[in-house]
Amino acid sequence: MLCEDFEQASGTAPAGWQAAGLTMISNERSYSGSQALKVNARGSGYNRNVISYKLDQRPEFQKAHYGRMMFWLDKPEGQAGDFTFVQAEGKPKVASGAPAQTNVMYRYRVQGRGPGDRLMSNYDTWLDNNSDGQTDWLTDCALTSEFTMPHETWSCLEWHFDAEADQLEYWLNGERIDDIGMLGGGGQCLNPQTQGSMWYGPERFEQVFVGFEQYHGDAKARHAYIDDVVLSSSQIGCGDFEPGEPEPSPEPTPSMMPQPSPTPSAIPSPVPSAMPTAPPGGGSDGPGVLFSMDFEGESLDTVPAGWHSFVGYVPNGNNNRNGNTYALVDNQQARSGSMALKVGGNGPAQIVKRLPENPGEIYMRAWFYMDIAIGSDASDNHEHMMGVKQYEGGADNSSFSANNEARIGQGKGHLGFNVVPNSDAISPTMERWYSGPTTPVNEWYCIEAHLNPLSTSGGYDSMVMYLNGEEVNAVRSASDWHVDSVSANWLADKMGYAMFGWHSFSNHSVEMWVDDIVVSTQAIGCN
Repeated sequence: MLCEDFEQASGTAPAGWQAAGLTMISNERSYSGSQALKVNARGSGYNRNVISYKLDQRPEFQKAHYGRMMFWLDKPEGQAGDFTFVQAEGKPKVASGAPAQTNVMYRYRVQGRGPGDRLMSNYDTWLDNNSDGQTDWLTDCALTSEFTMPHETWSCLEWHFDAEADQLEYWLNGERIDDIGMLGGGGQCLNPQTQGSMWYGPERFEQVFVGFEQYHGDAKARHAYIDDVVLSSSQIGCGDFEPGEPEPSPEPTPSMMPQPSPTPSAIPSPVPSAMPTAPPGGGSDGPGVLFSMDFEGESLDTVPAGWHSFVGYVPNGNNNRNGNTYALVDNQQARSGSMALKVGGNGPAQIVKRLPENPGEIYMRAWFYMDIAIGSDASDNHEHMMGVKQYEGGADNSSFSANNEARIGQGKGHLGFNVVPNSDAISPTMERWYSGPTTPVNEWYCIEAHLNPLSTSGGYDSMVMYLNGEEVNAVRSASDWHVDSVSANWLADKMGYAMFGWHSFSNHSVEMWVDDIVVSTQAIGCN
């Protein structure tokens, strides 16, 4: 039996599980104990917010297993769109005829495009050889129940997935849901000809997901809590569970950055919310601050005192409004006070400041206002808004390039990182490319990053990115890059300068403002 009650967990997932999207360990609501997993889904298209458990060390669950979890779901206004909350997947068995690399998925799901959130069983297969975002082995079969998911109260959800028997069974609050059970094949399939409407299980289940995966453009932002997850070789049941009355939502927890930790916690939200009130001046001289810049008192159309510029690949030159690419002090927009840095063009258009020698772990924070969104961009290669780059010497610390950088922004349509040279690696990994969350357009938002050269103490260098205080991407091991060749000390030669501005490798031009920059050895936060 595998049990997880989240009581000893912190950060975005319990030990042994991997997080993707907007998940966090929360004490806002729990079925038992004091903690549960909170999951936020942003709506407005495909997004995946889950924790996953690999079954390679649990062979007893690979051919078949029962599952149980306690689930609390918010109540939407009107139709809120479909979502999956349980999925088990693996590669196909030969009898299905599916190509060997096809991903075969059994799902427990909600059909949210009609009255109520009706429960649903779903069988799907995914193979995208030409990377066009469409499966080359289309099945997508479903059965929809008359049972609906309760709202704003805890529910006991159970399932039985049997890959050998091609069987799916479901229960809600201890009652079997016969109208969505499946043995063999049938239901409504988008392409019945692919497998003759058969719901062939995978050869073995390789991993299990719980959380919130949305699919449709009209899906609404939602949140849920998950507690007391169990996998077993026999049915678990709901114990002394009794369905309750709807509960009021807890008071919102103020968004804040975690204290330094190898697995920082964060408070996710599907869509950036209203910005916190800006403190006067926007700069900071608090504990751990290495330097800050709020641009107040700086002269218009200049680089702020004590900083360098890197524009059009030229250090301290080529930076004026007569060109299309620039990074200069401006008074058209400001997050605090009356001044900010205005950035134009497709870059590089950056301001750069020397870091102390061997600074150890650092936090970087800035506020951005931009006329385009990043994240979920199908045309994206990679862009960055801040990061660190190698110190190359020179008079007045003014010799630098774009040849050795850790870059923070978006990579392949997902908020994340690019690192060069280091195989020109991208994070997140390929299965998360071209998915949310996204940054807002023409409003201020806060980006913070935590860079920690853990290889100096025998670990793996890490980098974590937060949007408005919420973790959106992290590199904590070599498996978090899209290639497996990035060494543990990938940050070692890059902690020479901090950089802020814009550099697009997809030829995306912007009109951007940057304000309230802080670089510190301690977590900064957005307030």
